Amino acid sequence: MSSTDKSFYPQKVLRKMSVLKFKEEIEEIEEPNQLQSVEIKCKEEIETYEKPISFTGESYLCNKCDNHFLNNTNVTEHQRNHTGEKPYQCCQCDNQCGKAFPHTRVLMEHQRTHTEE
Repeated sequence: MSSTDKSFYPQKVLRKMSVLKFKEEIEEIEEPNQLQSVEIKCKEEIETYEKPISFTGESYLCNKCDNHFLNNTNVTEHQRNHTGEKPYQCCQCDNQCGKAFPHTRVLMEHQRTHTEE
């Protein structure tokens, strides 16, 4: 994985990827002296993954509060906090309450209230 690729993954994901790779290499060991080289290689990889990850690609800026985002969709969703737009309406409320939400995850949380007893 190149250093550019690493910048797109959270640290936890990179650590898990490193551990999985380490396990695969241990399973392939045929001679005891190979184990030491795998351990050293794994330690070096984990140390590089634990360094702060910086985003090197293009970022998208909110024109209201100057927050930066990795993609334009995230900016659009974030800007609903400023505009009050709520495009996701609950269809289970039979349009009685007119509840609407700014994000799909909030709508999904609300819809659980209809299924709980």
